Amino acid sequence: MKTLNKILLLGTVEEYDNHNRKVAAKVFVKVEYRDERLNMTGVVGPTRDGNCLGSCGQIDMSLSSWEQYSQITSAEGWGIPMYARLFDIWGRYHLNDLQAGTPRQMEFLRDCKVAPYDEQCVRLEAAGLLYDKGYCYGSGWLAMEVPDEILEELEAFPDSPVAPAWI
Repeated sequence: MKTLNKILLLGTVEEYDNHNRKVAAKVFVKVEYRDERLNMTGVVGPTRDGNCLGSCGQIDMSLSSWEQYSQITSAEGWGIPMYARLFDIWGRYHLNDLQAGTPRQMEFLRDCKVAPYDEQCVRLEAAGLLYDKGYCYGSGWLAMEVPDEILEELEAFPDSPVAPAWI
């Protein structure tokens, strides 16, 4: 059984510190794969007291567009294509064991880019996909396997050269 536990340093972004001064806040991502479950979390500007200067948790929501990539001063070995790939993997495989739909349903919804559950069901029903091989979308949690090549890709991302404040 494969496991993965690594910290990535993507670079820095400008944030305000506790004295309202602009500082370069380090952007870290923790990648864990254990018991066939991928978990990715991030923190912008972690502080020793457990707080942070920017966002934390699912930072992919605030840093996953070309506009936001340009705000990151890249750490060594990182750049826009790697950010795009990391956040693509994050969006597709994070919490892979909590999928509301079958692979076919999830692929359809990824292409539609519809967020609210009710709208997802309407779109799926219109496409004849609300039920896929007897499974009704959202009626349980399904697990999606993370392909070995995705885990190898994550393993190949540069490790952080510095320890985050929380370690």
